[in-house]
Amino acid sequence: MNNRYLCLLTALFLAACASPALELPPVSDGLVEKGPIEGIPDDCEQISTIQTQIRKRIVAIETEIASSRQKNQALGYFSGWVPPLAAMADYHEDEKIQHRELQMEMDALRVSHRRNECHIVPAKLSPKSSL
Repeated sequence: MNNRYLCLLTALFLAACASPALELPPVSDGLVEKGPIEGIPDDCEQISTIQTQIRKRIVAIETEIASSRQKNQALGYFSGWVPPLAAMADYHEDEKIQHRELQMEMDALRVSHRRNECHIVPAKLSPKSSL
């Protein structure tokens, strides 16, 4: 009976840590059609400027989420013994949704960058990106 209880608690703990994966992009053969993308500028300088702005917003969101990571981890460990503690964790759901949307916008900008054959090399995202 004790082993079943332990297995159940472990399964519940692992399920609480899970988050859905991002949607996969459509399958392509690597070829990029030329032409504009709706809502994305054609000018290479504008694309680069928007990418920089989005990158700064992504880093700010990641910093905010990381600021409560240790507290959330401690609450997660102790909520195995005292389940109401899990309600005190800050899950940053709105920030995570905004982060996903910004990543999708960056993807569209990268495609536009390639379509327009821009010679400006887009800077890479922060190496701390771990969401």
